[in-house]
Amino acid sequence: MARRDPINVLRTTPGPLPPFWGRGVDALAFTPDSRRILVADWTTLRILDVATGEIVQECKEAHHGMINGIAVAPSGQQIATASFDKTARLWDTKTLECVATLK
Repeated sequence: MARRDPINVLRTTPGPLPPFWGRGVDALAFTPDSRRILVADWTTLRILDVATGEIVQECKEAHHGMINGIAVAPSGQQIATASFDKTARLWDTKTLECVATLK
């Protein structure tokens, strides 16, 4: 199994870093506006607020196998995930509901 390191956040402006989620990460992507980060931890998909590190949304069983890829549509309205369960899924960003599964 691959080594799982926490997310490290580098700040480009002065001031303290916000608290940030530091579990293992299998895949991640930023939203187009850079205000949110999508993080996959095994089968769980989370959307976090970059400024605060707070979990905004979470889907604990997003896939039946480890999520190994995340992409966000340029509009920011849809998320695509890929998994070792041999599926790709499309998600609505606002609701984090699966809208399609590709096998």
